[in-house]
Formats: sequence, C-alpha cells, structure tokens
Amino acid sequence: MKNNYYISNGQHSKPCFEKNDIICLTPVSFFGQDDINEEDNLIVLCELDNDAEGNNINRTDFYGISFVQKLRLKGYKNKVLFVSFLPEVFFQNFIKGKLLSFRGHSFRQLSKKPIEWQKAFDTIAEVDPLLLYDIQQHACSKADILKEEIHKLRSQIPPSDGITDPFFQGCESLYHQFLKNKSLDSNIVDSAKKLLDYVNNECLATLPKEEQKPTTISKPNWKWKVLWLDDDIESDETNELLAQLINGERNIQVDIASNYLEAKDFWCKDLVSTQEYSFIIADYRLTDGNQVKEKQGYHFLKEIAEQATGVGVMVYSSLPRNFLIQSFKQYGIQLEIYSKIDFNFRKKNDAIYLAEKITNLGDEHWELRNNQPTGKEWSENILPIYLHLKNQPSFFTSQQYIGKEARQNLDNFIERFTTCKDEYDLWNLKLADKIDRQASSINPDIINEAKIATVENILLIRRVAIGIFAFLHSNKNNSNLLDEKQYLNYTQMILYCSSGMTLSNVKTDIDIGRDNFEENLPKLLRDKKPNQNFLHCGLTLSKMWPLGLLPEEYAWLSFNSGLEENYLKAVKTYFTFFHRVKPLFKECFENSTYFQSTLEDGNIKVSKTKTILLNDDYEPLIRSADDIKAILKYLRDVLEKSPSLNKDFPIYIQLWRACYQAVKSLDNADLLHKELATIKHFMRVTIKNLDYQAMKKIKAKYCKAIDYMQEEEGWSYEDVEYYKKTFRERTNFSIEEEYVHLHNPVDFYYSTEDRTSSGYINKLTKVKERFDLVFNLHEKPLQEKFYTYLSELEVNPYYHVITHHKKNSNREVFNEIVYRSIVAKKNELKKRFTEKQRVSSLQDSPYENSDDRNPHLGEEDPQFLNYDEISIK
Repeated sequence: MKNNYYISNGQHSKPCFEKNDIICLTPVSFFGQDDINEEDNLIVLCELDNDAEGNNINRTDFYGISFVQKLRLKGYKNKVLFVSFLPEVFFQNFIKGKLLSFRGHSFRQLSKKPIEWQKAFDTIAEVDPLLLYDIQQHACSKADILKEEIHKLRSQIPPSDGITDPFFQGCESLYHQFLKNKSLDSNIVDSAKKLLDYVNNECLATLPKEEQKPTTISKPNWKWKVLWLDDDIESDETNELLAQLINGERNIQVDIASNYLEAKDFWCKDLVSTQEYSFIIADYRLTDGNQVKEKQGYHFLKEIAEQATGVGVMVYSSLPRNFLIQSFKQYGIQLEIYSKIDFNFRKKNDAIYLAEKITNLGDEHWELRNNQPTGKEWSENILPIYLHLKNQPSFFTSQQYIGKEARQNLDNFIERFTTCKDEYDLWNLKLADKIDRQASSINPDIINEAKIATVENILLIRRVAIGIFAFLHSNKNNSNLLDEKQYLNYTQMILYCSSGMTLSNVKTDIDIGRDNFEENLPKLLRDKKPNQNFLHCGLTLSKMWPLGLLPEEYAWLSFNSGLEENYLKAVKTYFTFFHRVKPLFKECFENSTYFQSTLEDGNIKVSKTKTILLNDDYEPLIRSADDIKAILKYLRDVLEKSPSLNKDFPIYIQLWRACYQAVKSLDNADLLHKELATIKHFMRVTIKNLDYQAMKKIKAKYCKAIDYMQEEEGWSYEDVEYYKKTFRERTNFSIEEEYVHLHNPVDFYYSTEDRTSSGYINKLTKVKERFDLVFNLHEKPLQEKFYTYLSELEVNPYYHVITHHKKNSNREVFNEIVYRSIVAKKNELKKRFTEKQRVSSLQDSPYENSDDRNPHLGEEDPQFLNYDEISIK
C-alpha cells in the first residue's frame, strides 16, 4: 500500500491530512521505521526545528532540505515534495536549494491545500539509478555544489579575461550563498580568472576541513600500466598529463616509447608475460627531425585494435580533432580521440580531466581483460568477433538496442512471474519477444557481417539471461515456487522456450501438461538441450556469479536493468582480494632461492596446459580463486623435493597462514564470498595432505645419533630404544599444530582448542599483558611437549637428550633442566612477540660452548646430526 508521509515539526494530525491519507511524522520517527515502500510519497517541511537525531536546530537552517540530502545519500529513490512558508524563488539563492532543481523533487508554498500536494506528485519524475547517482554527486554536499557552480562560472570567463558585470554578478551570487554577511569587492583582483579563484578559495574555507579539497583524485582500482607512444614526450602538452598519471596518488606506471619499434617491443614482451597493459596512448604522426617516419602512431593503434585483446586505445595528437575523427573512421576503429589543441595545459584542471578519463577507462579495460566470460566457447570462438565488433563505431548503437530490448522483455517477464500461482505456470512462461537460440558454435576464422549479427544475437541472449538470473537472486523475487538450486535451470528453460520451443520439445517422447508436470520436472532439469544455448553463448552464471560478465553487462545490470543492485561492488571486492595476496606470494619467492629455481622461464607452470605469469618482482598475475589454489598446490608439491626443507617449510607455512587469514577476514555477506571461501577449504585439505618431510628427516638423523651413542658410549639397547620411542611419540603432532608452532612461539602456551577458537587471534594481541598468567597456567603442557617448543626457542632438545643421559638418566630431572632453559628465554620471547617479529634462529645459542657438548656430534661427521643445520625456524 502506498503511503503519503509528511515530515514536519510534530506528529499531530489534522482532518485535512486524514482526509487525504497523509501520515505526519518527525525526522526521528521516520528514520525509526522498519520498512520503507519504494512507492511511498514524501512531503518535507523545509523549516524543521529538530534533526534526525532529535537535536534542536534553527528553522532558518532549512534542515528539511538537509534531511532529504541524507536520504538520497542512503539510496532513497522516492518522489519528494518540499513545502515551505517562503516562496520558491527564495531557495534559488540558497545553497541547499540546488536540490530543488533536480528531477524527482518539486515545491509548493504552504498556502496550498493538502489535496494540491497529491496532484503535485503526478508531475514529479521517477528517480532512476542514474538520476539518483547524479543527485548524490552534485546536490547533496556543499563541496559538490560549489564545484559544480565554479565549473559553470569558469565556462563564462570572457575571452579578454576582463571582469564584466554579468560575470561579477554570478560570482557575487555564489559568494553570498556561502558568506552571507560579507560583500564581494570587484577591485580585489584585476582578472576574471583570479576573481573566480578567490571566490572558490573563500567559499571552500567555510566548509568543514574534510570537505575542503576542491578535487578528488581518481585512483585506479587495479594494478595496470599505460603504454605511451610519442616522439615529443617532453612537450608542455604531455608533461603535465604525464605528471598527473604517475603522481603519488594515482601512481600509474607509464612506459614511454618514442617510435613504433620501441612501442611494439614493449607490447610484445608484455603480451607473452604479465599482460599488465590496460591502456595505450599514441600520437597520430611521428617525425624524426623534418622526416616523417615510415611507421606511424596510427599504424600501431590499428595493429593493437586488430589483435582484439580488449586493451583500451587513445589517439592523442596535436592535429585537429575533426581530422582525427574522420581519419579513424576510415580504419573502422572505435577508440578515444583527443587533440592537444583542445587542452590548455597551463590550466591544471585540463590535465586532471584527461588523467581522470584515462584512469576510468584503464579500469574498465582491465576488467574486460581479466573478468571476461570463462570457457573455451567464449575465449576461442566468440571473443575474437566480439572484440572486432567492440572496435566498430556502431558498437554503442548496437548496445543501446540490446539494452532496450533486454529491459522491455525483463520488465514484462517480472510482471507475469509475480502473478504465477503454481509451478506449471511458472515454468511455462516465455519472453514477450522471440529470441533465437544459439544452437551451434561459431567459427571465428573469417569475420563477416553474418557472424557479427550472430554475436549481436548472442549478446542479446546473454543480456536477457543475466537479467532473469539477477532478478531471481534479488529482493524483488518474492515467489516461493522456485528453489534457489533451480535458478540456472529455470533461466535456461525460459530462453529455450522463448526461441519457439515448448517444454514438450525438451522431452520429445512426453507430452507435458499440468497433470504430469510435477513428475516430469526432474527429467526436464536433467536434459541438456536448454543448456546448449547457454554453452554456445559462453554463459556460466551459477559457478561464480556475478563474475565473468562484460563491462557493458555490469553497467546495464547496475543502472538500466531496473533491479537496482550494484554488482560491480562485489566484483571489486573479489579482485581487490587478489591484490592483497599477491605480495604474500612475492615474499615467499623472494625468501626462497629453491622456490625460485623451480620456475620455468621465470613463471609458475602449475600444469601441462596452464602457466601463471610472474613479473620481475616475483609477483604473480592472479585472475581467479583457482589461480591462488594452483600456486599453493604447486609450492606444496615442489616443497617435498626441497634440499633445504628446514628453511623452505617455514616460508611456505608463513604464506599458507597469511593467505588463510586474508580469506577469513572477508565479509560473509558478499556475493562472491562463497567462491573465495573455496580457497580456505582447499588450504585446509592442502596442509593436511602435506607430507611433513622436515620432521621425518630430523627423526632419522636423531635416530642415527642415538645409534652412535650405543656404539661409542656404551649405551644399552634398552636405553636406545626407549629414547627413540619417546622421541617418536613426542614429535607426532598434527601438521596443523606443527605449522602453528613453527610460525608463532606464543601459540605454544595455548591448547589446540584455544588456538582454533574464534577469539584466538584476539587473545594473541593481549599476550603481553597476560604472558605470566598464561605461562603458569600451561606450565605442565609446556614441559610435556618440550620438543616442539625448544626447537622454536633454539634450545635443541635432541642434543641434550644425549649429552645429559649419563648425568641425568632420571626423566623428571631432565625435564626440569629443559624447563629452566625455557624460563631463561621467556623475556627474549616476550620482547620478540611484542615487536610482532617471528622468532628466528639465535646466532649465539647458550649451549654452543657448553662443556657437556659431545665432541663426537658435530659438523666433522656429516652422517650425524648437525643441529645448527636442522633447527626449525
């Protein structure tokens, strides 16, 4: 039911309000509502005297407008009617009044009767996602409004830069909106540009400190590079733009080439290695003195476009823009075109504008290259023709048609879907328009008009299918007739039946009707015919939804589908996670010369058919959760063959643990959390299956040392077997326990149950204060598991088992000696943990010069145990 809410200074109701179904609320009570219907109308009094927190405010602050600004920033899309005791013209000179000029809002003076308010809503435009975004960016904060007004005035600066009366009046009006009690002196500066800068700075000074930055630098979301081909990179036109791209905030890496061959070399090397180029800029004409070079910038751009890699291209030249546009029409290439003539780089804002454009386009093309639809059908057959189409000037017209057709069919489908009473009606729905199926693969060898038309139909199929699948997962789907596990099959069936088929065409031997539908539904779900259409369109919706979509599909879903959900946010979270873990792999390779030696041509060959690329800093090119799993498995497999296992195993464990914690820190509510959670499950299995060769080698060497003592020192057979058995029992920990012990010695003072509890990580942050308490509480288990503890503390238990045998054959006495050694290390351990440093080997072991050390055990006899060599770090 649609409600009309009146936000006023009290919840009193009048007969005229009740007659027109108007509910009176205060700002506090409105925000306290559990549910807001998107069809509700909102009437807001400008002169409110209480804010949304219940604080008293002056009516002349016109908090009613601020109240709606807060709502818009929260995503509120309902129609709003402002009412006030003052006329509308008053708010035209009031800074907050900017909001009233946007569609989605209207105004009535309070002399109007409530029945007139109802009529006003019929003239107010709907607030769609694009309009809401515009309102949020340009009408909801003083800083944004100021930026917009300054931009308008800047375009009105006279050619002579003189201060004309109309220009001064515009500046004065803006000045008074921010500084009500001050007048603007026309003689304060001698030029229009200086006057506007003065007004801008004075107005900015009235804003809160956090809003005073006049511009916000757009930073790239991903790590990508720009390749720039220009024979005069030192010119004023390029210097300022280059500075904007590579500055500390954007920090985009730009590789400069002065000629075609250099650019080609940069491009080819990147193409077969890390594929980090996301955007290419090239001058149109390249010269060498007075000579025009044989290969020009347009030759290079044409080659890049024809390779259809999805990288963005831009021509940036001193030639006139119109010439550049006409020139590239001849090539049939879709690209960004900018003339240096159009930009005055004495104005910093011009360079900022172009840098922002490049940043946004670079992000878009990075997503295109790294988040494309998966599967052999798409990558081998459809992608080359799709990228050819994307490079055509007609591509945007094609996308407009596809978007419009998909939206019309989706709206019609949703309307009928919500009225279905049973499963039979639900599964018999069809789209309003017939959309042909893609029944076979497409051959990309020769691209012609017929194949381009086929790919356009494939894009339409994809768009409609994506819309239906997204609707089923959205809050707008209130039906309980369909199980979530059936969403993919259902979407496939709708597209199948909308191509001229019926449910009976799926199982040709059965005439499916209402009476036998339920018993035959499982057979329909198992049949492969509806899936063939998706297979040949490169659609893999269920596996990693919403990954694997095209940039224009994300844009349509977020802004034009009517579903009003930002899927790009989930994708950004997903890929941002990869940037968090890439440095962890980099550190692992940097710290192990053995792991480096296993690489093939500097890259990770994870299988016979798949290679994961590394850059020169050992940072992998990760594009999916499967890539992370593959690298972890690769390192685990090569680890078991390591000749320096005692050093490499802790490095691997440190990587394992850091990755595990990174996955655990993700938001469970995120759309792609389930996909990333598969990494965590994989890691559990990986660590449990790891054959802990390091412990095996240590055990073997220890047993050899015991045998030596039997031969040289006359130990009895019983003594030898007793110590071997004891050693094996006390080093028989699970792999998960061992990796914890190796990584963090403070973990020793917690039981396994403590370590696996949800509050374990929080406990570690309090160890400094609770160290003595924890130490005493776990004194007994500490003594019982001394082998593992001492290996981390550099007090080698294996050596002391042997050297103290004759003097201290009593086991309890020996344990006491070991325990005192640990106590002596307590302060050192405490200090290291406080500094958050992993315990590493001490160079000056307190027992290195002990008189009790057996001279027969050492480096002079390589067949026996070398304790310095096998110490586990």
